[in-house]
Amino acid sequence: MKLKVSENIIHFWKNGHLMVDDFIRHEQYSLEPSMFPILSSFKEWIDPKEASLKLQQEGNIKFKEQEIADIIKALKEVHILVEENNEENLKLSNWKEWGTPAKYFHFNTRLLHKDNYLDVNQDYDRLVTKKQNIKSPPIYKTYQGVEEIKLPLPMFKKGREFIDTLLERQTIRSFSNEPITLTELSTLLYFVWGAHSCKRDSGIGKNLFKTSPSGGARHPIEVYPYISNVKGLEKGLYHYNVQNHSLDVINKGTISDVVDMAAGQEYVENASVLFFYTAVLERPMWKYNSPRVYRIVMMDVGHLSQTFYLVASWLKLGAFFTGHLKDELVEEKLCIDKEKEIVCGLSGLGHLSSEVKMQGRDFRFKGER
Repeated sequence: MKLKVSENIIHFWKNGHLMVDDFIRHEQYSLEPSMFPILSSFKEWIDPKEASLKLQQEGNIKFKEQEIADIIKALKEVHILVEENNEENLKLSNWKEWGTPAKYFHFNTRLLHKDNYLDVNQDYDRLVTKKQNIKSPPIYKTYQGVEEIKLPLPMFKKGREFIDTLLERQTIRSFSNEPITLTELSTLLYFVWGAHSCKRDSGIGKNLFKTSPSGGARHPIEVYPYISNVKGLEKGLYHYNVQNHSLDVINKGTISDVVDMAAGQEYVENASVLFFYTAVLERPMWKYNSPRVYRIVMMDVGHLSQTFYLVASWLKLGAFFTGHLKDELVEEKLCIDKEKEIVCGLSGLGHLSSEVKMQGRDFRFKGER
């Protein structure tokens, strides 16, 4: 039997202690520094007796032979050391393509039978108590002292059947030079990100309701339109003010490296408007203390991006979505705090190019520009 340090553990420092996080089993252990030489002996597959002999010969460890054997046994029992050809390790090798970060995120946020959770009534009582001591974060993001541009009323009537809107939904990455109207922009912002009602949850606070669902009605997603071709609106980067259905001016002017922001996807610069999605994490974090909620934030982006597609289709406009962004550059351009507000995705909008109108969905497979 050969042993090796498991590839399914993460090490980190916490309150002066080196912690071992078994993210598969949701178990953590504090590791004594005296254990380091023993673990170092198991960097590769090795027989425990051979490893013990080497440790004694090197003489840089204070444990006796039986103590080393007991430690190795204990490390194996808590799965820090694992056996060669272990069935679990063989199955988890499927995750090698995406690497440890993806594996850690998935399994660390996967609920197990032993994981405790509060029922609805218990969780409500917890939040009522929490609100007495910790104020809940605002449901709107607002800017003070910046130019605010009021948007026109959105369109509510447009003669199209829902089934037509649904079946015509597609990803468009080729656009004409025809500008988007301010009313079209207002309509899309309102029906995708706008607040349609607000309910006060007694004891907890306000909850927003939009056309897309959000975990716990927290709606952490903010949107920053980059305007390049909208009639009646200057080029520049804006923030959609949900509370007032308006645009807060971040920076006016052209963003020269917008393609770089989209990690080299050249088609984005042809869109009339780009919509950068971010998530204000304190909103869901205040209500939920489980790291699993990070998954829900990503689901919120999915709900919103699909609503974006359908509203664009209803307006007979082209749309796309991408999650491939250069996060650090986007954070800098949007002037957001990466610790509190994370980059989530990008949607684009514009009028369909003549090629798309002529070739329809097939154009996507004939070399888009």
